Amino acid sequence: MVRFSKTAVDVVAARCLIAGLVAFGTVASVPSDAFARKSAQVELQQSAAKGPLTLVISIGNQSVSVYDGDKRVARAPVSTGKRGHRTPTGIFSIIQKRRQHYSNLYRGASMPFMQRITWSGIALHAGALPGYPASHGCIRLPYSFARDLFKLTTMGDRVIVTSGNVTPSMISHGNLFSVATVTETRPASNEARGEPMLIRTAAALGDAPMHLGAPTEVETATVAAGEGTATPVVSLLRQAEAEVALAVERMEAADVSRRAALAELPEMTIAAQAAEDALAAARKDVAAAEADVRKAEAAIVAAEAQIARFARSNANAGEDKLEDLAAQEEALEALLQELLDKAASARVDLSMKRGLLPEFEAKSIAAARLQISTERTKERAEILLERAKEERKEAERELKRRQLPVKMFVSRKTGKFYARQGYRPLIEADVEIEDAAHPIGTHVYMAQELDTDAGEMRWIVVTVPSSTRAVVKSSSRSTSRSAKSAAAEATEEPKVSRERMTAMAALDRIKFPPELVAQLGELVKPGSSLIVSDNGISPETGKYTDIIVEAH
Repeated sequence: MVRFSKTAVDVVAARCLIAGLVAFGTVASVPSDAFARKSAQVELQQSAAKGPLTLVISIGNQSVSVYDGDKRVARAPVSTGKRGHRTPTGIFSIIQKRRQHYSNLYRGASMPFMQRITWSGIALHAGALPGYPASHGCIRLPYSFARDLFKLTTMGDRVIVTSGNVTPSMISHGNLFSVATVTETRPASNEARGEPMLIRTAAALGDAPMHLGAPTEVETATVAAGEGTATPVVSLLRQAEAEVALAVERMEAADVSRRAALAELPEMTIAAQAAEDALAAARKDVAAAEADVRKAEAAIVAAEAQIARFARSNANAGEDKLEDLAAQEEALEALLQELLDKAASARVDLSMKRGLLPEFEAKSIAAARLQISTERTKERAEILLERAKEERKEAERELKRRQLPVKMFVSRKTGKFYARQGYRPLIEADVEIEDAAHPIGTHVYMAQELDTDAGEMRWIVVTVPSSTRAVVKSSSRSTSRSAKSAAAEATEEPKVSRERMTAMAALDRIKFPPELVAQLGELVKPGSSLIVSDNGISPETGKYTDIIVEAH
């Protein structure tokens, strides 16, 4: 266990003062060797850690204690928010880590080894330690301690800020979720409850911060009281696994389609090219036949012209030449007939080739369409493959989220149960609290490790003191005494014994629906937590946060 003596604190404070009133957020001078050696012990002890860390900041003592389960492994001085910039008390978690960070609120002040617990600007980081609250709300740590702690913590580790001293202790209770298998049917527990059971799942809740109370459509069915049939309980973990499997199937189907199209495409391309070549040859043959017809027709015209000229030139020939002229005329007529026969044959050939042309055109079009269809099949398959790959990645991310610790909260103020996982809303449901008019306290139960022999999770608990003070404005006509009476009446809650506000008693008073227990049993793992509080969810709860509950 690491303890820091008053001497070490004085050394740090003295060096800070010598540095000349270091501004908020700047790093204090290098700590002493003794301080560094003590900080180094954190890492040595943490190497054997069994579960997630819990950080407890005591504003009253200006100290931070680091717990591995119920064992304190380190302790160091801190400097929290000064007057007007109070550090909020409550239950937080680490939602961001940056080795080097600069404030966007206070002139870019340096915040080394920053570990954020709210998006409104509260974080743990190395800074000046004057020995009293001096920050603008952040929790300053000794430089070496901040460096070593930064290496040890993980996202989601619990940070509890309280005015006094609190320490974790081991706890075992039937209402603390253990490893379980989700049954296929929902127990008909609503008859005993006498009212419908309402569970809103992550799909219905969306990404909106829960404290905003955005209207949502309930996706899961409501089981009416007294109904004999039961609505199946859908395992969120199994559902995520099924989505991954389905995405893999879609991806494999798209890949098979793509490969088949790729295999067919060369053959289709060759066939389309062959059909196009055949069509081009047929068109060439038609063009040649048309040329032959034109040539034959031109020869006929020339022959007819020659016969006409012969007739005109020999119109007045003597009888002695008639026999000769008749023979020449007969030869010309024979030539003309031959040309006519050739022209007729050329026209028949042209007609036949023109008749074949539509067949070649149809074959070319069909082959081209097959090629285009195969190309489009390939392109569609590639698009579906890429889409399936993205769906698989998202499904795997969702499955990974389902394997993260689940953070749960029961609020007496709203009478509801909330759960978040992977910084997103998971489930919202009504929950029954015995004697709901009486305070229940604020307790955070944290799952540490699975006892493999018993098959149950080991839990620790921290009870966080909360203030119920309220400010009541009185009118000018009211006397001081009447104002005090009004304030007392306004803030008075039913009196309850301390025994009724212990961590064990709080769990005794909560009746979780069996279907909710079945749903969450398989999601609870080391790092999971359950907060029970009189308060509601802090407005700090939102996107990329776990459930935050402030101690009012």
